[in-house]
Amino acid sequence: MDTNNTIPNKSYKIDPVMNYVFLATYMIYKRSKFTEFLIIKHFNYPTITELSTTNKPEFLKMMIEDVFKQTNNVASLKPFLQSKRMKELKEIIHQEVSVSHKRVVLNVRIDETERKRIKMLAKDVETVGEVIEIAIAHFVSNCPEKLFDVITFALISTIKAEQTK
Repeated sequence: MDTNNTIPNKSYKIDPVMNYVFLATYMIYKRSKFTEFLIIKHFNYPTITELSTTNKPEFLKMMIEDVFKQTNNVASLKPFLQSKRMKELKEIIHQEVSVSHKRVVLNVRIDETERKRIKMLAKDVETVGEVIEIAIAHFVSNCPEKLFDVITFALISTIKAEQTK
């Protein structure tokens, strides 16, 4: 039974660059059998099948739980926003897209427990959205190299698809 339809939608304002990174990373976790096959063949990444497929709320929850396991002081993880990998992804985005500095809305259906966890983590940073941004950066900065290659490819694909609209 899918209970996500009964959970209210929650909006978080995040940096548009981080939204691009989140969506590209999420694409990998919502993959179909077809895209999984392409990832295996194109990236020689047969272990992609070990990564579970999931929906957006569960994916965000996974990222937040990973941060929560590391620390209760999310501000201590801010350096991940400037990691080598994040700089690489930001450079790709800035080369391809004119990005506003105005925060964009990330909508996701998350339960009350996750909302409270995010709010609790936000006590050490300026905004609640910053918790999401740090979680994204932490995830991308610590994922296996092959997965990062796929994230980079997904990011470029997302940008190119958006440009052809």
